[in-house]
Amino acid sequence: MAVFTADDLKQAVYGSFDGMASVVGVIAGALAVGAASGAHVLGPAVGLAVASTLSMGSGRYLQDEKGKRSLHRALMMGVFTLLGSSLPAIPFLTGAGAAQVIAGAVIVVLGAALIGRVRGYRITFILLTVSAGAAAGLSAVVA
Repeated sequence: MAVFTADDLKQAVYGSFDGMASVVGVIAGALAVGAASGAHVLGPAVGLAVASTLSMGSGRYLQDEKGKRSLHRALMMGVFTLLGSSLPAIPFLTGAGAAQVIAGAVIVVLGAALIGRVRGYRITFILLTVSAGAAAGLSAVVA
């Protein structure tokens, strides 16, 4: 039996990109209202990461038909949502300036490109990379 199945990959792709996109929005919002330090960015980002992880994992579990619900699928969705949610926030461990915004943007664009590439569809790759670039650009503008 494969350790990481095709269905696991599907949950990983969906969860990680959802997590990244959500946290980028929170980071942009924190910067827009004048977050003065990395802690002012990380607080809301961590809160959203936890909420998204629980929401996506439980939503995945409840989406399956009753009697066929899979805790494994729910855990995969939750773990990868947490991972995706954490990535854009990592640079803000060191402060809340232009360097952190640029580093976060690079992480999001590379993450989206990797996710799109793993999915194997050219259009998915292009759409994810463009949307991540737009979100990262918005964060840079409001910073």
